[in-house]
Amino acid sequence: MAIHPRLPGMIVRVSVDDKHADDEHGLPEYDEDEAEVDSHDPTACVKYIEAISGARFYIDYSFNRRIFRHANNNIEVDVELDCGAGCAEFSRPRDIYDPAWKSLEWAARDTHNGRIKQSMLFSELIISEDVAPDKALIGKLAELGTIKVKVYKVDLEPPRAKKSSRHGKGKVHHSSSRLEGGSRPLAPDGRISEKLLKGRALTHQARYANGKTGCFQD
Repeated sequence: MAIHPRLPGMIVRVSVDDKHADDEHGLPEYDEDEAEVDSHDPTACVKYIEAISGARFYIDYSFNRRIFRHANNNIEVDVELDCGAGCAEFSRPRDIYDPAWKSLEWAARDTHNGRIKQSMLFSELIISEDVAPDKALIGKLAELGTIKVKVYKVDLEPPRAKKSSRHGKGKVHHSSSRLEGGSRPLAPDGRISEKLLKGRALTHQARYANGKTGCFQD
């Protein structure tokens, strides 16, 4: 679980298999004791997880209002996947005061027919010397294999939530989306040249499920 040293009172984790409401089911992490601060961005910290091929995953977060310094503000939690898909949710003070886990469960995209929601999945990468280097990936490899969670304090009251089919306690029913066409896996077929990675250890990328799991209009 990630606890940013500059933002105590908020915990973020990745979970799978629809166990995101359970306190004991975050994915194993390589640096369990302390989050690593990103040397390129002092406002960020880095944690490493063990991805499970083909598994649907969720981004969970919770607050300890006693030490979270922004407990009386509206907070936006924004998730960006390496494939360009993502979602965001708002937590109001009443949500922050609730210690239950909140979950971002869907990647949302805008289409001509409205906004669709799709599951977020881990997709295994095949690293091979036999794969020709894809020049289109040059300059994008820093994003491959990453899930970014950004937290903002928002001054305006979020729009009123619409009905949601999501279940469980502690869910915050607001979401934003990514534009259609702006999201696709960096390695669509899952194959990537070992020469491009230059020794970087990567096993998975993120993608969204092919089938539309939900559809809703603004």
